[in-house]
Amino acid sequence: EKTNRHRAEAAYNELKTQYDNIVEKINSEEDKQKLNRQLWAQEREDLSANLETHKEICESAKMQVRKTLDAQEVLITNLREEQAAIVRQKARVDADNENLRSKISEQE
Repeated sequence: EKTNRHRAEAAYNELKTQYDNIVEKINSEEDKQKLNRQLWAQEREDLSANLETHKEICESAKMQVRKTLDAQEVLITNLREEQAAIVRQKARVDADNENLRSKISEQE
């Protein structure tokens, strides 16, 4: 009877050890899973923050490009107006020169 009892205790102890090992593995995997979830949550937050920062940088760059384009448009308009004024002035000078040539020709 003692031998059977020792065998039963040994079998019980073996099963208990296997059970404890399985529980330890489960707890370890759950801890890893919990850590991974935390890491993924932090990664999502970081990515979200980076995306928001990137959007802000892009928006700022877009506004700067718009300002530059607007300034260039104003500059082009001003240059065209100056060009038109020069063309008009040249036409007046050419007309004055032609009048002077005509007068000189008449006097000769």
